[in-house]
Amino acid sequence: MMDLAFNQSFGIGNRTENHADGIRLGDIGASSTYEETITEEWKNIDLCYIVIVIILGTFGNLIVIFSIIVDKKTHSCGNIFVINLAAADFVICAVPLPTAAATIIIGHRIINDASCQALGYLLNSACVCSIANMTLIAVNRYCAVLRVAAYRRWFTKKFGIYLVVISWIYSMLINLPTLLGWGKIAYDDKSLVCGWHDLASLSFAVFLITTTIFIPLGIIVYCYYQVCRKVRSNGKWLRSLGERHILSQTSASSTNDSTNRSIRRERRLAITLLTAAVVFFVCWTPYAIHVLVASRGSVTAQAKKVFVWLALTNSCLNFVIYGVLNPSFKRRYKKFFRVIFHCQENRSDESSRVILR
Repeated sequence: MMDLAFNQSFGIGNRTENHADGIRLGDIGASSTYEETITEEWKNIDLCYIVIVIILGTFGNLIVIFSIIVDKKTHSCGNIFVINLAAADFVICAVPLPTAAATIIIGHRIINDASCQALGYLLNSACVCSIANMTLIAVNRYCAVLRVAAYRRWFTKKFGIYLVVISWIYSMLINLPTLLGWGKIAYDDKSLVCGWHDLASLSFAVFLITTTIFIPLGIIVYCYYQVCRKVRSNGKWLRSLGERHILSQTSASSTNDSTNRSIRRERRLAITLLTAAVVFFVCWTPYAIHVLVASRGSVTAQAKKVFVWLALTNSCLNFVIYGVLNPSFKRRYKKFFRVIFHCQENRSDESSRVILR
């Protein structure tokens, strides 16, 4: 009854699970397998793309995690969020996506309904947790720049761990209705993944998209807008954050040099995180809009696959963004590989520390 009233308020009539071509998302594909609906050329393109996402996302996020862990000096509340973001993205790329690659190779769905339910719930929870951690990182930066007193009081390492645990609990709870009848988890023969059935319930679709994408996106945009304004205007807040470090210098000249380095480092970090937020917006917004208009039957199978895969692609891009735009992360990557290959550190580089307090 709730969905019927909700659908009528949107003027779309009864919401069905049927696509324009008559194939339900929950169908295994007995009437239309992947091989029967796509050319060999597109099959190869799909396979290459999904394999790149899997490899880059799996190993890239592991590198992010262990490069921070190896550098014990950078263990902080902010970096705890970065680690958790990478962990959630790792789950997305390493667990559900390989089944899509296998489907492309074999030509039809390879997992049963029970496995699909488990993988779909895991994928949904990891996606929500990834977005939640993007939001936590944005709030962390906002408080570090504009609410220094509150930041020092609240954003401790212990509190960061609490927030990480809460983010996973929140992500699992918000997807729980899909197992209880409001919404649904099913195999999608368009995107080739098991996940949230975005055509099953319009009311749940609006609820999920609003709470897990649009609201976090609004918070992220506001936080980074304020951070960029502050960083662009001056670096006084850096002097406050790094007061003890700066006072430890022995001369006015060295103090100024230290302050300038801190300002440059924080500006680079702000640009890096802002870029990650913009990429998140580009990847997830088309999918969010598609969900809200898909009930009108205006989304083709190819478009649906592009929207879903684009959203999931976001999980493999942060590793690249960090390495390309932020020299501190790049040095952390190099240090991690030197540790992996048992290379000796020649010197300790203070400026290589990723200051995401």
